[in-house]
Amino acid sequence: MKYLSLINSIPNDIKTKLALETDYPSPKQILFKKLLSSKEVNKLLYNLQIEQTKVEVKQKQKWENITENQDIEWKSIFKLTFETTLDNKLRNFNYKYLMRIVRTNKELFKYKIVGSTLCDFCGQYPENVRHVFWECEYAQTLWTHLANTLSSLNINIDINFQNISLGIPQLKQHTTPINYILMTAKYFIFKCKCLKETPNINYFRNYLKEKIRVEKHIAQRKGKLDIHNAKWNNFSIFVTN
Repeated sequence: MKYLSLINSIPNDIKTKLALETDYPSPKQILFKKLLSSKEVNKLLYNLQIEQTKVEVKQKQKWENITENQDIEWKSIFKLTFETTLDNKLRNFNYKYLMRIVRTNKELFKYKIVGSTLCDFCGQYPENVRHVFWECEYAQTLWTHLANTLSSLNINIDINFQNISLGIPQLKQHTTPINYILMTAKYFIFKCKCLKETPNINYFRNYLKEKIRVEKHIAQRKGKLDIHNAKWNNFSIFVTN
């Protein structure tokens, strides 16, 4: 509303002058003209962000070294983030995670924000991304529970560090629900770390159901309720109480 109020306050003659100032408008001028004429500014900027999102070479190399995989399809990985969820909080977190700006005690100790590099959960090993989201015994308990639950639905997914970190874009069946569950589990682990609480399976079950209810509410508001219901049709165990 503030943005629209600001745009509407610009006199029309100035808008026209800006739009016709040059015969060879720059990319910024083209974008400005589109913003002035668009009735869906957020959607326009959102689509532009998706098109221009690129992972830095430094971060790409780090992920390839950590996962020991040199053939990561980054375009699919970033696209998967937006296809998996409608929740901007999850999208924002996963984007930061992919860009390796989700801070752990290893970095926070260097900034003198925390007094130790040790894991907030187990307190035994230095806390980096791989440890806190995967290697820690508390994280492993969570991932084992998820693997067993999916197995009970006859869905056998290789839950490893690469898949929980980058998602599984190559799957054709059940892809979106599984990636949503993995993404929410990561966010849950990070939330527990911030709250100085150890991940609890029962707490996670309730948390996941609540996040799915939020997802359903967003889908309903956007007129995508049928898509949401079809997506979770075979995963009622995660939805029902």
